[in-house]
Amino acid sequence: MEAKDTVMNDGEIIKASGTPVLLQVNRAVAEVQAEISFKAGRDSFLDDAGSVNIPLSEARMAGIKEVVDYIENNSTYFPRFSEFSIDNTNWRSKLKEWGL
Repeated sequence: MEAKDTVMNDGEIIKASGTPVLLQVNRAVAEVQAEISFKAGRDSFLDDAGSVNIPLSEARMAGIKEVVDYIENNSTYFPRFSEFSIDNTNWRSKLKEWGL
């Protein structure tokens, strides 16, 4: 399995956002989120030797939590449009930190 295998499809993205507006932007965010969650989850359950040290489900949730925490702490929410906005420079720095 790869990160791309966990990306929501367009129907799921529209259902989650409540609107087809900005579908392309939301799709890009979903792809990056999947990549971050996948990598963070994978890294968090491997020890230095590459052996599994925690359950995969726990590792997956750790990756998701890291992305959610970042978005909650670094975004502006516009309730009228059900959209989030993240500073592009900050976002690019975080992606680099995550190795993406």
